[in-house]
Amino acid sequence: MKLKLTILFFAFNLCYLTAQECSCVCSDILALPDPLVRFVANEAQCTSECAALMYTSSQFVGGICTCTGAPNPPDPSPPVTVPSEADCVTACTMVGYMTSVCGPVPVELVSFTGHSNQEFIVLEWETASELENAGFEIERSTDASNWQLLDFVKGFGTTIEPQAYKWKDNSPLTGTTYYRLRQVDNDGTFDYSEVISVRFDNKASETELIAWPNPVSNSLRFQLIGEEKYYGEFVHIYDSFGRLLKTQVADRWYLRDNQGEINVSDLASGLYFISIQVDGQIFNQKFMKH
Repeated sequence: MKLKLTILFFAFNLCYLTAQECSCVCSDILALPDPLVRFVANEAQCTSECAALMYTSSQFVGGICTCTGAPNPPDPSPPVTVPSEADCVTACTMVGYMTSVCGPVPVELVSFTGHSNQEFIVLEWETASELENAGFEIERSTDASNWQLLDFVKGFGTTIEPQAYKWKDNSPLTGTTYYRLRQVDNDGTFDYSEVISVRFDNKASETELIAWPNPVSNSLRFQLIGEEKYYGEFVHIYDSFGRLLKTQVADRWYLRDNQGEINVSDLASGLYFISIQVDGQIFNQKFMKH
């Protein structure tokens, strides 16, 4: 706690001396959101705004600075905001850290993945934090060189909480397709994500997952029709809300004729889905449990 307060005090002095608008973080309230990030001119205004919103504590801080390499924890330090990279180095040195990282990109993208379904391609990405994030432009390419804008997904603005995004390409191209994100700030500045590739073979008319008996009481049999030979790794069972309930490994299957079996006697009565992934494509079949 002492370390955190020292860094915050230093950041406040930097903002005060440079007369720069800084971040005000309101916390300790029973209602959401907690914490809440505001932008104010000084510490007094930060305290006043948090009090008006019925928050019991406030922190007035000034890019995001993280210190590492300290002989004692916490390592890394809690992130704070400072006006420049030089100020980040100074702040970390003052409290005994050996290295520092001042993040110039306001949106921290921690993952970006994609997979194909029988009829579409799904893209998913997550952010660890966001600062003035207007949103993401989704771009597609067949050669990873010439790009086509497909859609825009609105961001969460400013948040220090992790956020998850999902988008479907309902008109996928056959073969290998490349995707990237163009993250755009409120002021128009932007940054690109890494490029990912997803293969779509349009096997929906050829390959089908069937399951029986339906309704089922104990053991659910399944078969993947249309595949020459399937050596998949897992079969998954989801409930009607999309929550994963059960996973079975391939070496427990009867792989003859692409058939398998999974025990569902422990499931409550209701609607469920069995799911198998083949070469990046996901096949689902619904079934009822007695």
